[in-house]
Amino acid sequence: MLLAGCSVSTNDVDRANYAVTAAWQTEFDDALARDGTRTYPTADDKTFDALVATFVRLRFVLQRRDRPNKGVDGEVLAVAPWPAPLTREEWQRAADVEIPRMREVIAEEIGELKASMFTIIPENHRIVIAARVGRTSGGTQISLAPRLAYIGPYSGVHVSPLPPSPARPLDTVGPYLDVHITPFPSPTATRLLLAKMWLTLEQELQDHGFRIDAPSNPGRGT
Repeated sequence: MLLAGCSVSTNDVDRANYAVTAAWQTEFDDALARDGTRTYPTADDKTFDALVATFVRLRFVLQRRDRPNKGVDGEVLAVAPWPAPLTREEWQRAADVEIPRMREVIAEEIGELKASMFTIIPENHRIVIAARVGRTSGGTQISLAPRLAYIGPYSGVHVSPLPPSPARPLDTVGPYLDVHITPFPSPTATRLLLAKMWLTLEQELQDHGFRIDAPSNPGRGT
C-alpha cells in the first residue's frame, strides 16, 4: 500500500505490530503484577455487587456475570468502546506519551519514515476486561485483566481526518496505519485504566457503607 509517498508493505505492518506487542507486553505484565489485583476487607457478595456497579458506572456492557458461590470465584466480563473507562482527554494524554514511543519501536524494525505513519486509533478497538472475585484470608480479592480487541478495517488503514497533536506532528493529516494486532493497551493507558477502575470501585464500596482505608495490593507487598 502507498501512504504519503511511502511504500508500506504487509510485511512492514506485521513487523510493526509484533514489535509493539513485544515491547508493550513487558510493561503491561508489570502493571498487572503491581496493580492488577487488590484485596478489600469486605464480603465477597457485596464486593461483587460493587464491581458490577463500577462497570455500569463506567458505561461497560456486561457480557458475563457469575456471582461467587460456595467457594467458587465470581467472574465478570465487561466490554466497552475504547478508550473507556478513560475520557478522551485522559486517553489523549496517554497517547501523547505513547505514540512517539511506539514509533521509536517501529522505527527500529522498518525505519523512521514508515514508522511515522503508524498511530493508535481508539475507535478501531474495544476494551474487554475480565474480572475475578474470590475470598482470601484478608477479605475479598479482585483481579482485573484488560485486553484490546481490534474491530477496525482488516488493513488497519484509517483515512478519516485526525486532529493535529504532539503525537501526530505531520503538517498534512492524511491516512494512518493503526497498530491493531497487539491485545495490550499502551503502558500509560494501562496504568490510568487500572487506577480509574480501583478508584471507582472504592467509591462504590464506600457508597455501600464500607470504609476503605488502604486495600491490600499483592504486587506492592502491602
